[in-house]
Amino acid sequence: MMASRKCAPREGPALLQGLAVCGLCGRRMTVRYHKRKGKELSPDYCCAGPRPQYLEPHCPSISGQVVDDLIGNLLLEQMQPETLEVALSVQDELQARIDEADRLRYQHVEHAHYEMECARKRYMAVDPNNRLVADQLEVEWNNAIRSYRESQEQYEQMKEKDRLKLTEQQREKIMMLVTDFPRLWNSSSTLDRDRKRMVRLIVEDVTITKGDELLIQIRFKGGAVQIHTLDLPKSAAEERRHSPEVVREVDLLLNKHTDSEVADILNDKGMLSGTGKEFNARRISKIRRAYRIPSRYHRLKEKGLLTIHEVGEKFGVKRHVVYKWRKSGKLRAYKFDDVGRYLYQPTEDLTQQAKEVQYA
Repeated sequence: MMASRKCAPREGPALLQGLAVCGLCGRRMTVRYHKRKGKELSPDYCCAGPRPQYLEPHCPSISGQVVDDLIGNLLLEQMQPETLEVALSVQDELQARIDEADRLRYQHVEHAHYEMECARKRYMAVDPNNRLVADQLEVEWNNAIRSYRESQEQYEQMKEKDRLKLTEQQREKIMMLVTDFPRLWNSSSTLDRDRKRMVRLIVEDVTITKGDELLIQIRFKGGAVQIHTLDLPKSAAEERRHSPEVVREVDLLLNKHTDSEVADILNDKGMLSGTGKEFNARRISKIRRAYRIPSRYHRLKEKGLLTIHEVGEKFGVKRHVVYKWRKSGKLRAYKFDDVGRYLYQPTEDLTQQAKEVQYA
């Protein structure tokens, strides 16, 4: 199916609004926006396509930021004074060929005008009494007039179509625009609508095909084509995913530290979460659950450590005795959370101390 007509540039940052074409069905892709990282608007290029949704392959929906970044960088690369000098030289060559074609077409107009004048003179010179000859010459004159007007009209149409010649003043303005283009493109005062108009001055359309990677075919004004391949953009879930380094570090640190202590160590190392934020105890807890990392409590329990209640039952003592043993160093204690709770590692000599407490 042929791509539908373009639409005028509207609000929104999508550079290819109205220019993006689906590589599967050939339709113009629409634009949808969503909040990216809770702040800026980010475009998606979507194609409903003519196929039922249960058939494969589906027409794609593409996160448009990577495609827009490619187009923006490409324009900045293309709009260089050296590139434009070459383009203007090519334009001069084209203009010379157009001028030659215009000269040949005008010779055809001059020939038609000559034939018309000859037909007029023949008609004016005929004897009016010779009606048959006069009628025939009048028809030839009318045909010559019609042929001249048609050739003149065609000449004017082609001349208007080929009107490409640039004045020196226009050339200077173009060179100044190229010099200012990067500043103008990157300026915060430049509206999204204006950037789209800049793109439309250079780009005819962009065909996007989604497979194992993105195939981007850019068709420029004048017919030149560039083809680029990009990695598929990450989904929102993948962007929020923590790096393997962070996950490994959390798993390692939990052997000796609580959640808040792990967060402080990671922050001191300058590491950030998948969303680019600093760590805290709540975020470390979420990482543990998401990646099924054993908590410090479970790690200590696997080593045979006991809760305060289990210590009390094992040695037949009250909780305050366990607290006293911990503070005096007679009972090894390991903090397992940020509230201040401990797991305990009994020693053999505690049995005798427990008896002394019971007899006291």
